[in-house]
Amino acid sequence: MRALSPCLEELDVLFMNEDEAFMVTGSRDPAEGARVVLGKGVRTAVMKLGGRGCAIYTDGKETVCPAFRVPVKDTTGAGDCFVAGFLDARQRGASLAEAGEFGNAVAAFSVRQLGAVSGVVSRDETEAWMSTVAK
Repeated sequence: MRALSPCLEELDVLFMNEDEAFMVTGSRDPAEGARVVLGKGVRTAVMKLGGRGCAIYTDGKETVCPAFRVPVKDTTGAGDCFVAGFLDARQRGASLAEAGEFGNAVAAFSVRQLGAVSGVVSRDETEAWMSTVAK
């Protein structure tokens, strides 16, 4: 935290998985980890929760987006796929909740295949798939 702290107030969005959040904040609780980085100036903390989905924190608000239930073959690259999907959705004007859901879908689609990129498909394919799968 000593090295990161001066940079945090410059960040609009900080993505962390649970292990990263523990290393940075000392807390295993996603809400507490988010509270720490938000207190250092981060505007939005996105906690990647693996098979549970994600939780998005802004000042005073928590948005939980459950994961899609899919058979998992390989989690390699799932976090990066989530971030790409989340940022793509935000760039297109999606709310934080919509971006979390889309990021979860991109990651879920990814883990169904072996390797970091073989499960990556187009935005249209991902959106069509989202409407057919249970969370």
